[in-house]
Amino acid sequence: MQNVFIINFNSLYEILDEIKENLSFKIIKFENEENFKKKLNPDRIDCLIISKTDHKLLLNDNITDKNFLDLNDLPLSLKKLWIILVYKRNQSSTY
Repeated sequence: MQNVFIINFNSLYEILDEIKENLSFKIIKFENEENFKKKLNPDRIDCLIISKTDHKLLLNDNITDKNFLDLNDLPLSLKKLWIILVYKRNQSSTY
């Protein structure tokens, strides 16, 4: 099962947590990027990272644009968010 890491975006996590039975991926919440780096290995390339923060995680060689979804440009409709999530997830599963 693939993981989707949600960093500093509690409202999105709460929405996805409500429908987690219908999702084909596991969602994991982190309060900030520092907690993410401390608790998980950021070298993982088989994940999607969703964040409203800056792009510090992209400085890691193994995390690329296809693994990172920046949601600074809000508001975003749920339909558009779902399309982005599915697209990003499919991109990362090809490797």
